[in-house]
Amino acid sequence: MQRHPTIDPETMGIVPKTSTTGVQLAIASAGAVVAAAVVSLAYDWGDAFLVPDFTAGFAFVLLAAWAWPRSSTTCLLALAFAAAWFAGTVIDYGIYWHRGVLIHLILALPRAWPNSVAARTAIAGGYAASATPYVWSNDAIGAVLAMAAAAVAVTTRTSLELGGRAARWSAVAFATAVAVGALARGLVPQGGAVEPAFVGYALVLTGIAAALGTALPAPDSGRLADLVVELGDRPPASLADEVARELGTSHDDPLVVRTVATVRRMTAANRALQEDVEARVEEVVASRRRILAAADEGRSGLQLRLREQVQEPLSTLERSLTGSHIIRAGDPVHALLRRALGEVAEIAAGIRPRELDMGLAPALEALSRRSPVPVELAIPSDRLPPEVETTVFYVCAEAVANAIKHAAASTVRIELRTTRTGIEVVIADDGRGGADPARGTGLRGLADRVAAHGGTTQVVSPPGGGTTLRAQLPLG
Repeated sequence: MQRHPTIDPETMGIVPKTSTTGVQLAIASAGAVVAAAVVSLAYDWGDAFLVPDFTAGFAFVLLAAWAWPRSSTTCLLALAFAAAWFAGTVIDYGIYWHRGVLIHLILALPRAWPNSVAARTAIAGGYAASATPYVWSNDAIGAVLAMAAAAVAVTTRTSLELGGRAARWSAVAFATAVAVGALARGLVPQGGAVEPAFVGYALVLTGIAAALGTALPAPDSGRLADLVVELGDRPPASLADEVARELGTSHDDPLVVRTVATVRRMTAANRALQEDVEARVEEVVASRRRILAAADEGRSGLQLRLREQVQEPLSTLERSLTGSHIIRAGDPVHALLRRALGEVAEIAAGIRPRELDMGLAPALEALSRRSPVPVELAIPSDRLPPEVETTVFYVCAEAVANAIKHAAASTVRIELRTTRTGIEVVIADDGRGGADPARGTGLRGLADRVAAHGGTTQVVSPPGGGTTLRAQLPLG
């Protein structure tokens, strides 16, 4: 699928780079201040727990900042973990609050909730066990719970889904850290393993934060641009579903909300633009029809003037001169008058045949009689709208003239038939072929006339195979 380089998601407001960076800096800065304040209150500066405690909690603050433009749910859960972690630093009762959030974060990444019932059950169990320190503080129970969460992650998350690989490895790492810590505390007497177990646990949590961050989907500007173009007129609910699925996040993600709003704005603007273009095109077509109608009316007027002011006076003069015996049949003057009358009549007929007033069939029959080559007609006698009859006649007249002048045709066939939407006229000759509409002004003019009435033309003219001109016109 092609990208749309002219669409910039940042300028459209989908990914506001400046505001996003500002929010990320604000999250990181505030988190650093809070973390430093908490550990400075809880520990002496030389305490061995200070650095790992700060590092583990602040790693999830950084995860929240990193997740902000990618998944608002992950951002909120990471902040919740950091808050629970530092709360446990200063409140003994909350020492394990962070584990419920961690299990939720791992099993749901990057969404708000997983689809699996087992994963949702594990999340609920994790929160319930973390609400009190008396469950996780039991090393055996804690190890079993952590391994159960890891088992759920391994069985419900796949490496192919977004965040699946990182979630599986993070769950295994968490379970391993909990189990190893429990084992070490059980084997080493007098609390000698507490400090190294905590340091190891904090390092594992820091690594989990980094792994989850790398699994988050990057805000792909090109994909967002494609979404804006593709989704179009989807209903708002369906639109939000599609955007959230594509971005691997939830409906309430700011990125989803901004993308949906932008798609709807652009769809409305595009619809208005299309309506404007369609109206302008219709006006152009109507204008072309008016021009053709005016030209046809001008031809009719010119034809009428030729007959009234030239042909009829010449006929009257001929009758007067022959009636008074001033000239006789066969005299040069009489022959000159007869030739002038014939040329005037031919010019008048070429402008617009008189027979067209009686219908298309009589007009084409007159065209056939005047043609120097045989013209076979298959024309129904039913009348058509006057503008359609005029257009069809000129198409046929031009095609016959081209067949005689340029193709050396010996026969021409004209057939008119009705279609579901209008009529189709087919003019075929047995000439030399090779006609090119792009090089002939006559065929181009016919195509323009037909197009002005909403029709189409097609010319098939293989060298040596004759020429077939098809013109389709709508009725109504």
